[in-house]
Amino acid sequence: MNKDEIIQFGLSALFKRYSYANSHLDLDDVKSKVFDSGLIDSRLSSTNFLEQGTRSLFESYLRHANLASVALSPFVKKGVEFYSSTGFIESNLSDFKRGNANCILSAAERNIDFDWKNLFHLSYKYGPEKSRYIPPAVRFVVNKYAEYEPDSFEAFVKDSVFKTPGQHAFSCRGMFYKAYIANGSLTKKEARKIRSESSAEASEIAVKALVDNEELYPNYDDLVLVISDSKHEQVLITLANALPIHLLPSIMGIHSQYVLGLVERRMEAYERAQEAELKINAII
Repeated sequence: MNKDEIIQFGLSALFKRYSYANSHLDLDDVKSKVFDSGLIDSRLSSTNFLEQGTRSLFESYLRHANLASVALSPFVKKGVEFYSSTGFIESNLSDFKRGNANCILSAAERNIDFDWKNLFHLSYKYGPEKSRYIPPAVRFVVNKYAEYEPDSFEAFVKDSVFKTPGQHAFSCRGMFYKAYIANGSLTKKEARKIRSESSAEASEIAVKALVDNEELYPNYDDLVLVISDSKHEQVLITLANALPIHLLPSIMGIHSQYVLGLVERRMEAYERAQEAELKINAII
């Protein structure tokens, strides 16, 4: 064996899924040092990026190398260009939706010119719109689309979800509501549609998103008041636990004894806290 063959053998053994021979090593540490040494890049000039092993190596490089090594790596640069290309994505859509082509997301995140809108339409159009199950990769793409192209995403949700909710499964509607509300886009009219949402799960996801993003909405009180007479107990439970004290009376007219109990306990706890504060102030 010459030097090159020995190095190649060592690299092959290092990146096997598991090997008894290297089981005593801290492989993450070893991989980090190998990537940062530049040995990998010097031997990957003619890499076939279509091979499954190269995909795994690309993802491993991004996980283990330091940021400076990643930024300077010709291998990473080629991988980002290849795995985020429209041709590769279209050829591997099925694998992508099943979570077997994570190299696409890894590359897309590092491509400053990447078109998240296009990937969303490619991955969603032929996939989960009528399915209760949404692959994690598709959820990830939806959030990126909302983050990087908020105006386009907002227009899509307004036209496709709020106007024609029936064309999307309830799980998808919940996913879109959450990202849309997190962008600060919800209007009072749309809040009324969420109140009338046929799916308790989708409506609950939307309300939780509104509660979590209260700071984005100067008219927060008006929005939650619109939803406070929801027909879904799950939604009312969320409101009973999260509404400001001064808005709790808005859900006291409902018929759920469980929800009423939550409201009463919160009101009683608030009154006890107020009484305790008054006593402390009186002593002072």
